[in-house]
Amino acid sequence: MKRFGTITVFGLIVALRGCGSVPETSARDTSTPTLAPAATAAPSPAPTSVAGIRPTLDDLTLSFDGLGPLRLGDDPRTYDPDVSIVEREDDACGVPGFVRWNAAYPDRPLSDTSPGNTMRAFSVGWAEDVGVQAIQALSPRIKTSAGITVGSSFESLELAYPGLEPYSTGSGRDRYSVAGSPGTLYFDVGNGQSEHTAAVVDSMLVVETSVGAGVPSNEGC
Repeated sequence: MKRFGTITVFGLIVALRGCGSVPETSARDTSTPTLAPAATAAPSPAPTSVAGIRPTLDDLTLSFDGLGPLRLGDDPRTYDPDVSIVEREDDACGVPGFVRWNAAYPDRPLSDTSPGNTMRAFSVGWAEDVGVQAIQALSPRIKTSAGITVGSSFESLELAYPGLEPYSTGSGRDRYSVAGSPGTLYFDVGNGQSEHTAAVVDSMLVVETSVGAGVPSNEGC
């Protein structure tokens, strides 16, 4: 589903004898010139690591591998909670022991069209034994590497992914897929055949990356 200073040593300084004649002596002068002490450079400060920063939604790219640093197959329990893009919810939906992972962002893109909807910018399908199985992007701020996002037209989807294949139809949406590795990209396109998608035709409703045949998210209760 992975971030010297140059030390200048001064040369030795040798004391020079003054100019003029040197008196004759009966014995050779064996005195040693006085040497200036070598300069000691201050130690370079130890490099400091840059504190991790949680990326913004606009920085996240949905791909066959996952969503930004959230990778398919990863165990989010191993992530640093200070910078992770998901946050843990224990006893979710009022069920003791039920754990789910929510987007660590306050954005709720469906709140305007569906009052009371608590789903966030993306949802995560997760199982303790296999890790992250699916990630569904609901916010138009999250794009694939080809620039497809919620709200993109079906025409732009076809141009971005020539290998697009019909996958299923139902619930007011047509689902298309693009095979990849380790996951598959899924695109839900509104077909106007339900009250929820009557005004959304040929436009992206959900963009998902998933292992297997599309694992439903566990965001909703």
